[in-house]
Amino acid sequence: MTSDIVRKLFEDQERLRKLTNPLGDLEKLVNPIASTLAEIAVSQSAVDTVRQNALPPKLLAEIYGSSSIARLMEDTKKRRKMLEGPLSEARRIGLLDPDSDFRKTLSAATEARRVYESAFRLPVKNELSTLIEEATAASSIATALAKELHGTNSLRAAMESMTRPWLHIDHASTSASAFAELVSIGQNVARMRPFETALVAGLRPNLGDWRDPMSVDEAALINPLSRSELYLERGVDPALTDFPTAAFHESISIAGLVADDEVEEPADEGDEFVRAERAFAQLRRFEVALRAFIVEVMEDAFGDRWMKQQLPKDMRDKWEAKRRAEIDAGRDPRALIEYADFSDYRMIIERSDNWKTAFKSVFRRPEDVRESLQRLSPIRIATMHSRIVTLDDELLLMVETRRVLKAIRLSSQ
Repeated sequence: MTSDIVRKLFEDQERLRKLTNPLGDLEKLVNPIASTLAEIAVSQSAVDTVRQNALPPKLLAEIYGSSSIARLMEDTKKRRKMLEGPLSEARRIGLLDPDSDFRKTLSAATEARRVYESAFRLPVKNELSTLIEEATAASSIATALAKELHGTNSLRAAMESMTRPWLHIDHASTSASAFAELVSIGQNVARMRPFETALVAGLRPNLGDWRDPMSVDEAALINPLSRSELYLERGVDPALTDFPTAAFHESISIAGLVADDEVEEPADEGDEFVRAERAFAQLRRFEVALRAFIVEVMEDAFGDRWMKQQLPKDMRDKWEAKRRAEIDAGRDPRALIEYADFSDYRMIIERSDNWKTAFKSVFRRPEDVRESLQRLSPIRIATMHSRIVTLDDELLLMVETRRVLKAIRLSSQ
């Protein structure tokens, strides 16, 4: 039912976009959730879907952060004069009518978010030992961590350092196991070589198996519901992000999955606009570093003419066509590698002669680096289209950018 509603309501996305266009900077503010608002907030059937809890409570909680809707409404009211042109459209979809289906849906979703977050608490000290015992018993990776790194002590310290409610009132063991997994992932990514067999295999029960080549439906993956379905299909463990947003961010920081320059949270941790901007910036830094690495190792291996000789068929022609189009549009041309699509990096690395000569020593097995880049592909699509970023997106982004960049750094030492 939910997928049918999403498909039906997706048609209203462009009308919401047109409504926000006259607002200048507000368009940037609205776009990260514009498609989601359109998907679940226009018709009575969408209201019923939210009220009947047909959408995952965790996803609702992520989409409806504590400030986004309030900011949208407040800014709209402040700029009514600027909205004189599309004001009728605003009224049509119910943006300004407190009794509209649109506003009722937002209220229902916001209430669902409140109920979801109220289901979590902080543990009391006398239950930590039991929680840790249950978590390590249920988790192979946490058990290995306990044996190799005296992980029980580090896990206790991590749990004790949490300040945000993270333990589900009715499913405490599940929360504890998921928290232990996050700590284990963080510590193992930090201590092990990024493409070591044990680490690569150990991550799959948590982050899914992405080794097989895959093609993605970019238009579909703009939708956060479709990305969530893909993650479940690939085997991403949803329990790892089944925390309130603020608690999840604190847990991955404690686990060491957040870089020093990313630790500081926005004033409102529920602000998905800031989250989307940070994800975009992190992916941008990652792509710049990956492109520079590819250019460096390919020039070292094959010389300055490597783009003419070592690219997969037609790839260079596509890059040059993009550059010509940019020049024709009056913009300054960039380095040719900057016209590469995200999937191009994997194809360059996996090409047989490139792999053997330039990349095998860095990534060990082609299926492993393919897996890392394919885990990043859905969130790359979301950020490039300024869409909502979910906690599942963030987790895959944190782990995989960290691993690939660490492999690149180690290769130069």
